Amino acid sequence: MNIKRELMLILAAGMLCGCSADLKPITDTETSNAIPSQTNEPESETSLTIFFSAASESQSACESARETSSMAETETDTPPESTAADETDTTIDETENASDTEESPEPPATEPTSTVPPVTEPPAAEPTSTTPPAAEPTSTTPPAAPEPAQPSEPAITVSAVSFGGILYKNGDAPIICIDPGHMAAGSYTKEPSAPGSSEMKARASAGTAGVVSRVRESVVNLQVSLMLKEILLARGYSVLMTRESENVDISNMERAMMANEYHSAAFVRIHCNGSTDQSVKGILAVAPSAANPYVGALYEQCRALSNTILAAMSSKTGAYNRGILQSDSMSGINWSQVPVTIIEMGFMSNPTEDLLLTDSSYQLLLAAGIADGIDAYFGR
Repeated sequence: MNIKRELMLILAAGMLCGCSADLKPITDTETSNAIPSQTNEPESETSLTIFFSAASESQSACESARETSSMAETETDTPPESTAADETDTTIDETENASDTEESPEPPATEPTSTVPPVTEPPAAEPTSTTPPAAEPTSTTPPAAPEPAQPSEPAITVSAVSFGGILYKNGDAPIICIDPGHMAAGSYTKEPSAPGSSEMKARASAGTAGVVSRVRESVVNLQVSLMLKEILLARGYSVLMTRESENVDISNMERAMMANEYHSAAFVRIHCNGSTDQSVKGILAVAPSAANPYVGALYEQCRALSNTILAAMSSKTGAYNRGILQSDSMSGINWSQVPVTIIEMGFMSNPTEDLLLTDSSYQLLLAAGIADGIDAYFGR
């Protein structure tokens, strides 16, 4: 065998062992210098043995260097995390092998335990704001004024008066005397027509009746008067009723005396009219003249009371206003010492007005109109 060829094979084997970096290929010059050329066969075998021994030693040296390199890498490099089970096993084996050859590292020094309690810093105080809190906007709307206390309505006291009248006293409110004219049956005994007069008249007549309805005047007068009483009481007046029933016996003089006794602020006598002429219609009032010797001093008040009531009634009902009829022959006027008027609400002799006067809705309008006239008289 050619010695040079054998050496090349050895070098190749060394390179396979990873020692190619340490073993340089032997050139012809180096070979010729290291190994003299031999021509006989026995010397060649001896030389081959020597080279194989050198190669074997080189291989052992390579393996030793390789193990040392592997251990160094284990100490300095942290193996990457394995993602497969067999890779993890290989890493563990290599680490265990390295621990057999390397000295166990010294345990880290334990820091001495301090006996001084740690200083606890107090929590930092929150900074105090020097900015004053924003003031709530002040409403420019003034507070609602408390509602004034409603005066309690005075209790209305009811009491009987002379001659069978009834007084509805509403505190200190002025008294309005309401006289529903006539009654169920006339009283035809005589009484003086005025204070100190020699003229005698029937105490009270039965009045007229409806030409169509056949309703007595006294009934209509009472119905409207009762409505008027309720309206006036609601408006704060006191009311004196000369009667509240048909079955009474009260003269015209006695009715006026009731109004006088309680110092009524007004004496309103409620009546219906009649005529032989059925075409006559409308409302009117009867009041004393200025020349009346008994009540002439009250002429202006009586006239004002009559006018305000007629105007309000006409406005409320649409009835024709016939104005004021002056008379000094009426007993109920002549005996009165307070402002007085007789209100004729319509003609029951007129078929149309007869049916109106007996209708409750129209009666309520009449009562409201009279109340409005009373308010106007007192400037309310």
